[in-house]
Amino acid sequence: MKNQANDNLTDNDVYSVDLNCDVGESTGSQIVGNDQVLIPLVSSANIACGGHGGDQEHVARAVQIAIEHGVTIGAHPGYPDRENFGRQAMELSSQQLADTLRQQLEFLAGIVSRFRGEIKYVKPHGALYHRCNVDSATARVVVEVSQAFDPSLSMMGQAGTEFQRICDQMNVHFIREAFADRRYLQNGSLMARNQPGAVISDPKAAGLQAVSIVLQATVAIDFNHDVEVIGDSICVHGDSPSAAEILRSTRDSLIQAGVMIEPSK
Repeated sequence: MKNQANDNLTDNDVYSVDLNCDVGESTGSQIVGNDQVLIPLVSSANIACGGHGGDQEHVARAVQIAIEHGVTIGAHPGYPDRENFGRQAMELSSQQLADTLRQQLEFLAGIVSRFRGEIKYVKPHGALYHRCNVDSATARVVVEVSQAFDPSLSMMGQAGTEFQRICDQMNVHFIREAFADRRYLQNGSLMARNQPGAVISDPKAAGLQAVSIVLQATVAIDFNHDVEVIGDSICVHGDSPSAAEILRSTRDSLIQAGVMIEPSK
């Protein structure tokens, strides 16, 4: 059975992919997504760490649900900017970034340990995720802090980026992530969220895109052009209004296409 983007499959092999979602992002009365519904549908949960979102109550609930359903737990730290949900870049020094990342990992680890769980990987959130893709210095801080915290942690991000290059250079396991609910550009990067159509809200379209990524390692960007997109893990954003419907459609479409859903190895 293959998992690394189903590389070098033969006719006798079975396609498989990890399915992940960002969860635990609610704070106080601001509810983001429906973790009770979303987490049982995935094989990996990217749980907020109190930076861009998440508080003790909601993160603990997300952790508990994940453990109850045998879902792999990943840390989802971001810029400490709740006002903008971590989706605007912050100009932090390397030390400031390292400090907030360490605090966020400690925050999540403290909760996970109460439930006797384990954090398996780190996936940056929002603007920090995108900066890691293009800025080697930022990517290196994220990897170094994560490895200092726990050398067994994998990193999750987009394939072919500076983030992956730094992980490869440091011999850190990298989980290549692709998106069911985001449009891609010709160069393989994600279309900016402020562009019309950047976020896929049609559950059927998201499911079809996920299947295309797993079976063909491509995404259609228009009627005449495809772009290569490789994913060991397929993401659906938990804060989308139709997240539950998109995630169900993505999961069902993958299963109907003969793809097994399991955590990335």
